[in-house]
Amino acid sequence: MPGFTTHHIFGILTYKKLNSKYIKDIIANNISAYKLGLQGPDIFFYYLPNVIKNPEHSLGKIMHEVNTNTFFKNYFNEINHYQEHMLDAAYAYISGFLCHYCLDTICHPYIYARTNYNPLPVKNKDNGKNIYSAHHRSFETLIDSILLDRYTHKKHPQFLKENTIYLDQSTKKIITPLLATCINKTYSGYIKLKPGFISRSIRFLQIESKILSGLAHNRKHYVEQLENRFFKYNLLSSLIPDNVHTDTLDALNLSHNIWHSPWEVSISRNDSFLNLMENAYKKCTILLNLVDSLLHYRKDSQNRFEYTCTDLSQILNEIGNLSYHSGLLID
Repeated sequence: MPGFTTHHIFGILTYKKLNSKYIKDIIANNISAYKLGLQGPDIFFYYLPNVIKNPEHSLGKIMHEVNTNTFFKNYFNEINHYQEHMLDAAYAYISGFLCHYCLDTICHPYIYARTNYNPLPVKNKDNGKNIYSAHHRSFETLIDSILLDRYTHKKHPQFLKENTIYLDQSTKKIITPLLATCINKTYSGYIKLKPGFISRSIRFLQIESKILSGLAHNRKHYVEQLENRFFKYNLLSSLIPDNVHTDTLDALNLSHNIWHSPWEVSISRNDSFLNLMENAYKKCTILLNLVDSLLHYRKDSQNRFEYTCTDLSQILNEIGNLSYHSGLLID
């Protein structure tokens, strides 16, 4: 994806580096909305009823691969008509979401490369996908642990993920119907949902994060044994961090070994994960500065704030219409 913790750390680092006055103030005053936004569409991977019912067309998967630019367009158009007291939380949330988009589109090809992903159809499709997905999540969890230690000097048992995704009632009343409306407009051919779906997805994320935090205390091995017996792949344990991690894989590629995106195999790259994070930060800074310019106009103007076509087009052109997985333009 990358993982939950990596997205959280990236978002906090990006916020601290921001020089743009208005958007930084708005994020500071609406930090819970921003932190939820940092998880982007990944929150829907935790809503098991939706994932189990239709794994190939779950909302999280669809949002990673379809109409990525249209979603942002619909979001900005929707909040263009919001009242003043609702706008700040809406802007803080989408700022976090843009951080997620930047990190995924730039770093995700590296994750796929290091986990030997094959984008072509494979035999034994279902089990093969499950085994790969577990491997993918396990590698992301390792990176989560490394970055958590590197930037916060904490181990996973000390980092309570569920506490980073709390929304108070007033903020929830703004974000959940807004998100439901934008998703329905963007993905009308795939899904029709109500704000309650968003609320339940957030709640599932909180519960599952708390469970995983509890399992991190020397219980991963027992979970793996149960999974190997009943599922033949690591469904849950791949998300459980080790209390003590040993990076024998050079997961961040600090040695700058050559790697190839599965979608661009002819291009050799040697970027470390930290290099990619820096590239994502530069991209995100450009986007948040553009958002800040809109906020600056709104704050300084005595008139009702409305976008012009030029304002919105500039942001959407910079965002692009990229796959969260491959980082490439969606056809």
